[in-house]
Amino acid sequence: MKNYDIQNYLILSLLPFFTLFLPVIPSAQGQEQDNLMYEDKVYNQDIKTVQLYVNKGYPGAMIEPAVINVRERFQLILEFDELYKDARYFQARILHCNWDWTPSQLISIEYLDQYNEFEISDYEYSVNTKVPYTHYTFQVPRVTLPGNYLLIVYGRDDPDDLILSNRFVVYDQLVKVSPWMERSTGIQERRTHQQIEFTISYAGLEVFNPQTEIKVVFRKNQSWVSAIFDLKPTMVREIDNFLEYRHFNLENNFYGGNEYRFFDLNSVQAPGRNVDRVMMKDDRIDAFLYMDKSRGGDFYGAWDDLNGGYIIADIDGIDPAVEAEYAYVHFFLQLEEPLQSEVYVYGKLSHYNLLPAFKMKYDRELGGYLANLQLKQGWYDYVYYTPGNPWVVEGSHFETRNEYEILVYYRPQGKISEYVIGYVNFTSKR
Repeated sequence: MKNYDIQNYLILSLLPFFTLFLPVIPSAQGQEQDNLMYEDKVYNQDIKTVQLYVNKGYPGAMIEPAVINVRERFQLILEFDELYKDARYFQARILHCNWDWTPSQLISIEYLDQYNEFEISDYEYSVNTKVPYTHYTFQVPRVTLPGNYLLIVYGRDDPDDLILSNRFVVYDQLVKVSPWMERSTGIQERRTHQQIEFTISYAGLEVFNPQTEIKVVFRKNQSWVSAIFDLKPTMVREIDNFLEYRHFNLENNFYGGNEYRFFDLNSVQAPGRNVDRVMMKDDRIDAFLYMDKSRGGDFYGAWDDLNGGYIIADIDGIDPAVEAEYAYVHFFLQLEEPLQSEVYVYGKLSHYNLLPAFKMKYDRELGGYLANLQLKQGWYDYVYYTPGNPWVVEGSHFETRNEYEILVYYRPQGKISEYVIGYVNFTSKR
């Protein structure tokens, strides 16, 4: 695809004329929703288990990143539950974002071939569950332009009734990204950090100033919170259309962290792995996990995990989407004294955010931190995260297996937004 074929995407020169005859479309910036955050967020406490994934036809796709190739015919799927007995209709909208997840200046007719307002009317009621809920499924309409997007869901005909927002990325593979992992160049960080280096070959792409027109973002384990933005190349070979990113001042370093803890709540009839006991009442289920201890001073131990993800499952039923129960899961982290920093249960179950509901409380009588989260049945990864010194409880190791993604953004001269022109997903080696 020579010169990126951006002209096939862009009709900007004609838009001022066309828009004279189009109906008014809500602003792409979402300014009509004062509390809208351009991040993965749930705005209603009754909304649970939000999953946005690329439907590739196998169950494991549900834990993969919400990143899709603009040329492939796969479909993005949104699923979520509302803890409510009766169904209601929701509406969705897709907003285009800049490379740094700020609102862009594009309007929806530049990246959608239909009106930017979609009804979510595909729902099912839960079946014989102690906590009734309605399960919603929505096939996200395809966009025509590679870039960053925010999917927002709100109450029908009420944009101020925000329900959730979720980020996804659409890319066009026009450059070659070659990554690898090294030990950190920092002396103190060699045992605890992972250093990501990579090259970009942009042959066939007309780039006048790669230092300003090309930007990169890379993240670990699907977390935008800890992502590294706008890392500059350390070497530019314009004659070869080649960029190299090999930094030596820790700009490209991530904490290795540790393999995620996990628990298996596939059944409420019999406790699974790392579940001590399950208590059933007429109107609720409580699941108590085994006591956790700090791993901050331990050696690295290898096991397979989901890199922070979770899978909804119910081995006692047929369709976990509507048959899986919601249970109050009790976490207990044993520590003789409270830490100076707050402690959070963290992972995809918290949207990789430090949410108030996931903040733990210290109990001096029990000698540890407690948290109680309402979660749908399944297999969950989690860690205990502390801001400022995030891995003091879990430990951090160079050997930890993590999932990394690198996204390459390109803004041609004179254009008002970036396009995602490269993407690679890889796993660090143990």
